Amino acid sequence: MNQFFNSLLEYPVIAEVNTLDEFNLALESNCQNIFMMTGNIFNLRQLCKKAHNRGKSIYIYLDAIQGYSKDSWGLEFISKNIEIDGIITSKPALMEQSKEMGIFTMGRFSVYNEYKLNYTIEKIKETRPHCSIVLPGVLPHLIVQIIRETRTPLVSSGFLDSRESVIKCLESGAAGISTVHFTNQEIY
Repeated sequence: MNQFFNSLLEYPVIAEVNTLDEFNLALESNCQNIFMMTGNIFNLRQLCKKAHNRGKSIYIYLDAIQGYSKDSWGLEFISKNIEIDGIITSKPALMEQSKEMGIFTMGRFSVYNEYKLNYTIEKIKETRPHCSIVLPGVLPHLIVQIIRETRTPLVSSGFLDSRESVIKCLESGAAGISTVHFTNQEIY
């Protein structure tokens, strides 16, 4: 678990990968961590192996992986058959099961109104993921509030496409930022 947070101290940018081309760019990037937002049961093992061979950690977004059931059986299959560093999910039940299985777990939450903010804070408190990913990442005042109320490390994600937005998120207490713009060195 500390490996993830220690790596963010060295380089707080996380490659958020949505295509295989982006995955290859992530392998060549300065990012030490990859959030794999796509994939299937046939290519996931190979992708994880490639990332590890390049010294990168890979966290898979279970909700988007194709070809397996998005339940406890699917989670167990992935944890026993694929060398992942952790999982990302928006499903509270999978967060709890993943933690019970000893898997590094990140909860992914979209905050787009007051109701979703309260829901996010409540679910983080209930499920206690090792880390929370909150979208959109361009709302530093919400980063402060969520960290303060949940006492859970947070990664900002979404619409982080300028140096100023990244700095504001990190100054607000985000442990790191996840972005599809991970190759743009002018931002970081």
